[in-house]
Amino acid sequence: MIDCNKTTPTFLKDQPNAFLGRGWAFPPVFKKVDKNGKRVGETQMVDAETDIRQSLHILFHTSLGERIMQPGYGCNLHDLVFSPMDTTTATLFKSALETAIRLHEPRIIIDNLIVHYYPENPDTLLIELDYTVRATNARANMVFPFYLNGELTAPVL
Repeated sequence: MIDCNKTTPTFLKDQPNAFLGRGWAFPPVFKKVDKNGKRVGETQMVDAETDIRQSLHILFHTSLGERIMQPGYGCNLHDLVFSPMDTTTATLFKSALETAIRLHEPRIIIDNLIVHYYPENPDTLLIELDYTVRATNARANMVFPFYLNGELTAPVL
């Protein structure tokens, strides 16, 4: 009989949802500060649902071809910025997002994805994503403002 406690890495024992993934925090943050005030040392890590949310944020802001070793990673939302903002463009945004999520975020199932376009505020699209984490069957949602004028902000939780 195999003793799971001897073969399980320490970080998995301490965190019940660590199997959902673990990665660098975004934006990267270094934990230690040296005597000159520079951040050095280990990078702050995130895991589980936080890692999934940050992964989606990175995915939405990465253009296809931007990553040299993974040219298919990302979605071309920025290519649609100069299109007239109407229902057709909102549908193209939704299609690009769905494709990117299905290809690059296998930890979730999309339950609902809505791209809200408000004619009175043409510089912003509001992306509403409802999803289920496959491994835990936990439901979550994310509201992500996409600013067409190029401002990069954190998702609204």
